[in-house]
Amino acid sequence: MEIRRHRLANGLRVAVAPIAGLRSVAALLAIEAGQWFEPAGRPGVARFVAQALLRGTATRAASVWADALDSIGAAARLDVGLHAATFSAQSLADDLAVLLELMADAVVRPRFGPEEVELVRQQTLAEIEEDERNTRAVVERAWRELAYPVGHPFRARPIGDADVVRAVTADELRAHHRRAIRPRGAVLVVAGGAQADRVFEAAEGAFAGWTGGRSPRRRSRARCDVWSSCRTRRRAT
Repeated sequence: MEIRRHRLANGLRVAVAPIAGLRSVAALLAIEAGQWFEPAGRPGVARFVAQALLRGTATRAASVWADALDSIGAAARLDVGLHAATFSAQSLADDLAVLLELMADAVVRPRFGPEEVELVRQQTLAEIEEDERNTRAVVERAWRELAYPVGHPFRARPIGDADVVRAVTADELRAHHRRAIRPRGAVLVVAGGAQADRVFEAAEGAFAGWTGGRSPRRRSRARCDVWSSCRTRRRAT
């Protein structure tokens, strides 16, 4: 597979995997903003921030942003994993510049308005309540509690803890966004029917103004098994 690479001045890495004969493209923006980078004792903040990114920006209300996405026949989603938050989307290759501009608007300039934050809060709490009777969710929760000790960022599921979700404020979300949603360490991957030079140009136009705070704190790496507590790795002396 041919993969072309480019790095923007702000540190965002861009990779392109052209596929001849296609008219569509898929884009994935991976940011170092997963559970590993959450504030200690605040499980669910990373996912809350990610969900709020799709609820309006400083330049577009949520409905306007969604309508703009619909106008190019695109679909988008945000997920939070152990280490990364990923924003994925698909569109026609001819609409890639518009798609990347919409992605950048959501990622770089989220609104975190009171109505939008409360909507995400209520939706998340409803999901947490439903998961109490969802066998797949319960078994994952049990596995995590066996595998990771209290305080480890991976002990909770990405959806987080209900008490944290109830208490989190818009100011806390903005602070985490400033700290964690940053171009350095992020990767934008585009695959499909687009030439690499066009992708690099579109990425520059959409994301060149993205800056970020200091690098998120990395926790000590830990080695865990299901039946014993995690132990921090130490270098041999």
